[in-house]
Amino acid sequence: MWLYLLLAALAWVLGWLVRDRQTLPSIKDKHVFITGCDSGFGNLLARRLAHRGYRVLAACLTQKGADSLQRGCSGHLRTTLLDVTRSDSIRQAVEWVRAEVGEKAYPDGRASRRRDMYHFGVKVSIVEPGFFKTAVTNLESIEASLRQLWDRLAPETRLSYGEDFFHK
Repeated sequence: MWLYLLLAALAWVLGWLVRDRQTLPSIKDKHVFITGCDSGFGNLLARRLAHRGYRVLAACLTQKGADSLQRGCSGHLRTTLLDVTRSDSIRQAVEWVRAEVGEKAYPDGRASRRRDMYHFGVKVSIVEPGFFKTAVTNLESIEASLRQLWDRLAPETRLSYGEDFFHK
């Protein structure tokens, strides 16, 4: 019985190690653009891919985050500032990516990347944190954001809903 469990655990560990070592056959000209690299998943992914030899184009919200990421990585990683809530910042990031990668980064401007790139064997992924311990799931920060939104409402709007509405 114990032998079977030991063999199963060993097979699982070996499978994990083999899977973790798999990379694309030729990554010399491959670029990866990652947003949200100041901290969390984006930061970790950018570091790991740069360590594995990918050319990582990392977008950070703050200069401090960009500098921190750049210091900890090899020459395979380049950073830029990007605030995804501002259109002008997005336009600047698009121009920066074009300058880094060239026109092949945006061949025809289509929005359906995942479906278009599947034919070429390219997988387009969006990584969104679920319910991991991040600022997105922190109750205090959510309540503070809601309070800010409530305080920015026009006084007439707050009166029409009433203070009880906010506390429910």
